[in-house]
Amino acid sequence: MKDAAPHITLEVALEEGEVIIHGYHGEDQSLDTLKAEADKIGFPVMMPSSMNTACSC
Repeated sequence: MKDAAPHITLEVALEEGEVIIHGYHGEDQSLDTLKAEADKIGFPVMMPSSMNTACSC
């Protein structure tokens, strides 16, 4: 599944009962939005890099 789109792999993982670190998957990647979302989620946050996708922080 390494070539599957990130949202598909997330859906499959959730269906399989995997533990998921929930985060922000929105289009707005501005610093203000990311900071506000991090405040909601709680710190520390993980910000993985990905190609042409919204950050799943």
